[in-house]
Amino acid sequence: MSKKTISNKLVALSVLIIIIAAGIMLDVLGLVKWLDRLSNVPVIGPMVATEQNIDEEEAVSPLEMENLSLQKQILELQKELTDTLTENNKLQLELVELEAMITELTAYKEAQESKQNSINELVEIYENMKPAIAAEIFMTLSDDLIIDILQQIPREQATKILSSMKPEVAGRLTKKLSIN
Repeated sequence: MSKKTISNKLVALSVLIIIIAAGIMLDVLGLVKWLDRLSNVPVIGPMVATEQNIDEEEAVSPLEMENLSLQKQILELQKELTDTLTENNKLQLELVELEAMITELTAYKEAQESKQNSINELVEIYENMKPAIAAEIFMTLSDDLIIDILQQIPREQATKILSSMKPEVAGRLTKKLSIN
């Protein structure tokens, strides 16, 4: 090849590059939409991605959008339902625990009332009993029961009963009475 032929080819190539660069610049500036024009060419058209092709591929129909929106709402409602059911289960467990506590406290209250009624009956009996006889009977009872009775009978009768007891027993009971 001669220098002239190579030179002519370089000039032609340079002109082609300048034309392509100018075309790209015009497309970037938005003055000419080359991709849209090339998409109309039968052989090249399917290979060229245009904004219209991209928009058509990415476009979602209004029904699809509504479907996606409804699916999102369903998921949110399912989560809310799950959270509500979990909270409901926690509250039901707390309710069962509270009912058990109420039953336990009611039983304790009834036991205390029954015990107090028994002590009240014993108080009536020992109030009217001779102190020496009451002291003898007290010797067979538990210290806690004796203390409960002595706290509720008149002070004068309690003093007489304690004075009828052995000094060490009367001292022990007096000490427990002072603590209560």
